[in-house]
Amino acid sequence: MSTSQKVAEDVAALTAEMGWRTSPNPPAAQVVAETLETMRALGMDYDWRSLVPYAELADRAARLDLDQLRDAGDPLQQAERAVLLTVLLEPALLALRRLVQEHHSALRFGNG
Repeated sequence: MSTSQKVAEDVAALTAEMGWRTSPNPPAAQVVAETLETMRALGMDYDWRSLVPYAELADRAARLDLDQLRDAGDPLQQAERAVLLTVLLEPALLALRRLVQEHHSALRFGNG
């Protein structure tokens, strides 16, 4: 079995474990597969099980995103709001992660 097939199976196992229903071959699954493949190529022992805690956080974030669509009236307004939330919030979520990594790093390693 090739590495590409293995990571594709890992992504399928992860989505099955999480109970996620997705379209066949979603682009996001390819990104996850490529990331796992790269991590393995760099010698990291990483598989789909390593991503479960992150998937749980992503699941929670996705639910929060969709909760923001409740007040949108029609499907077009919901779609517009969904795009705006994704485009505008994604960089902020990454930045928040970096801020909290800095915070916890200072707490754990005493440099702040």
